[in-house]
Amino acid sequence: MPRASLWQGEYTAIQADDKHATASLANWTRVLKALRTSPIGDNYDLSRFKSIEGAVCYPYPVFTLAPQAATQLRCAAVRMLTFPEELRDAFRSTNR
Repeated sequence: MPRASLWQGEYTAIQADDKHATASLANWTRVLKALRTSPIGDNYDLSRFKSIEGAVCYPYPVFTLAPQAATQLRCAAVRMLTFPEELRDAFRSTNR
């Protein structure tokens, strides 16, 4: 559950989540690049997979302008929703 300051729309709370999401996405971008470059490591072997995907997940929508946040995953019909309208539309379509 998001903290009250986020629900209240406090700029610093939204900015802190944006900063955290941007940093997390940048970190996972580096991790995925390393895994794709070297799919076999000391304790893993991902060489049999056609695609190595990653996602940063939050228990609530995070508002961020990070370009990676709008990337559609190639592996399935799963994608990160970045705008309230998309979230609303997705919720409506699953509750019909």
